[in-house]
Amino acid sequence: MVERVIVLLAAYGSIFVYDRSLWQSESSRAEKAAYIILMMVSLYFAVDYALAFPFDFPGIYELADLVFTDMARTIDKWLTLPNQ
Repeated sequence: MVERVIVLLAAYGSIFVYDRSLWQSESSRAEKAAYIILMMVSLYFAVDYALAFPFDFPGIYELADLVFTDMARTIDKWLTLPNQ
């Protein structure tokens, strides 16, 4: 586990050093927001990888299932014709 943390620290450290010019330049808010969102998602997966919990963090499919299942069932119920 220590090796994984060291590799991730080196990787994220080099990313932030390289992208320091992005923060100092006159880039738009949208670019900075997209960068922050992508870094947060990658950090989420990096923590999942580094810590290797015995339980799994919810992945993309589980999160989509959590968000859209109830809405999809409701729409399906609305569009289903009653049995005759």
